[in-house]
Amino acid sequence: MVPARSLPPLRCPPLRDDPRRDALRRARPTATTPSAVCVLALGALLGCAGGRPACAQPAARDGARTQRWRCSGAAWRGGDLEGVVAVGSHLVLPPGGREGRWRRLLPEGPPFDRLLVTLEPEHLGAGDELRLRVRVHVDGAWTPWLPLGVYGPGEGLPRSERSSPARGVRVATDLVCSARPATAAEVLLELRGRSPRRPQVRALTACRWLRGPPPLRLPRPSPAWGRELRGVPRRSQRVEDAAIASRICSPTSLAMVLAFHDHVLPTGAVARAVYDHGADIYGNWAFNVAYAASLGLRAAAVHCDGFDDIEREVLAGRPVVISHRYRAGELRGAPVDATDGHLIVVVGFTEEGDVIVHDPAAPPDSVRRIYAREELRRTWLERGEGIAYFIAPAQG
Repeated sequence: MVPARSLPPLRCPPLRDDPRRDALRRARPTATTPSAVCVLALGALLGCAGGRPACAQPAARDGARTQRWRCSGAAWRGGDLEGVVAVGSHLVLPPGGREGRWRRLLPEGPPFDRLLVTLEPEHLGAGDELRLRVRVHVDGAWTPWLPLGVYGPGEGLPRSERSSPARGVRVATDLVCSARPATAAEVLLELRGRSPRRPQVRALTACRWLRGPPPLRLPRPSPAWGRELRGVPRRSQRVEDAAIASRICSPTSLAMVLAFHDHVLPTGAVARAVYDHGADIYGNWAFNVAYAASLGLRAAAVHCDGFDDIEREVLAGRPVVISHRYRAGELRGAPVDATDGHLIVVVGFTEEGDVIVHDPAAPPDSVRRIYAREELRRTWLERGEGIAYFIAPAQG
């Protein structure tokens, strides 16, 4: 592991509070929906070795309520810009600029206890960095700014950062978890440029939800049933470097999807690119999708309430990475008896709606598997957080 570097703070003017944020201390939560729509994605590690910290799960509630918001293009101008500019669809440092930041309240919505924020960075050169932070409004007050990671190609990057819980809110590597429902959130993105390439961010995606049993839905036949995507390679993590093979289900799954989108890379190279130097893991969801975005793809990790989103992606011709966990006996036909977190690629559905996957934990000759729809629904949506990686061509 490469030692992480300590970075000096940005020399921008101090953060300014404004009455809109202070008013949230008195505001009642509303049920308005976000002003823009986002994408979805996610990743986690094979539980047999070196798993990621998991969020403590609060008591079950009447269904998860999910909001997704994707900021890109003109939406960048809706935030506070200090030392950065919005050009086309991107947030960038101006010519000659070395550092700057962008800050924005997320649109109002119902209470939530989970928040996942991912970036689509571009043109990060040597010495360039992106730092993401968030704070949430809970019990009538704001938390301090909580770190969500530092992005870049330099030594010791990317890396997640540790922080102490505040007001019952903590960061589990890349996922914000609150012990009590929060009513608002604000994001802060800092850009630092040291290379001639000028770091850019094409999009920021925020997904928040209230943890609990997903809504019960009887399976309804979908046009995606009976469809299987061809051209998705089958890769097994078992054939990779023995020192990391048990830990790289996320980059192995990601590498399969990247190859489908014409970015054919060795699994080991993908693993090195997404490795979280702070947490010593390969399954940081945000860093995995950020790497896909750095190759020119649209990518985000988000929470799903059911298979509807996955079926739409398969119909559109795009495989999806999902993260799940299960105990012994909960998933028939799985190559691993139990796992605290594992990523697989959904490539289609049978005529009956069961799920066709490429499971990287399997031996090379049996990566393709079919899992019973209801069993996978439970391991993904109930045992796991319902996270998926949505990855598409930039024009898609």
